[in-house]
Amino acid sequence: GGLDPPVLLDVCRRLAAGSWVHVFPEGRVVQNPVAQTLGLDPVTPRNPKEIEEKGRLKWGIGKLVAHSPRVPVIIPIHHKGMHLVYPNRNEWVPDGKGGTRFDNAIKHPLPRSGQKVSVLVGQPVEVEDLLIAHESLHGPLWKVSSGAASQSRWRSAPEERALYSAIARRVQEALLKLEREHNPNRGGSEPIDPRDPRAVIRDDTPEKKGGGGWS
Repeated sequence: GGLDPPVLLDVCRRLAAGSWVHVFPEGRVVQNPVAQTLGLDPVTPRNPKEIEEKGRLKWGIGKLVAHSPRVPVIIPIHHKGMHLVYPNRNEWVPDGKGGTRFDNAIKHPLPRSGQKVSVLVGQPVEVEDLLIAHESLHGPLWKVSSGAASQSRWRSAPEERALYSAIARRVQEALLKLEREHNPNRGGSEPIDPRDPRAVIRDDTPEKKGGGGWS
């Protein structure tokens, strides 16, 4: 977990080699913004104060962008309807210890055919100004190559974390804009009763792909 796992470094090396990478930067940070605001979302790991301070996205997306040898083309994508293709259980089940846990696993590994899925692709997210501002204060960022890289160099400095956060916020703004465009009549909130702990977790939250074009 965190910002410095080896797997994230491996992903950055793939980017440096010219590969496309698709990520879901929300990563269960917010599954239901209405229920989450009231502290009733059983899946969301961040509380409302943390959402305000850290945002809705994980900062790893910012780290991948910051340490790429070339500024990536970040394409935001919003989709809805995947909950019909891969429906989740979304139910409370016994945890084997006398209590309960929320089971959010998919019901079946095979997709359901005949469902409608729509995808909205946004304009590239510009972040070069954030990188320039950071390097003017702190000097050049370390860039990952496609070859072997030192895990010790991959550890994030405090000032770099601020940059990752700023990049993630920029991407978040673009994704929320797409969500509003994709759901013009919903106002960005799922019409559920958030006070019911059994309420279905939103399946069409901006489970977005921040794709990088490395050409």
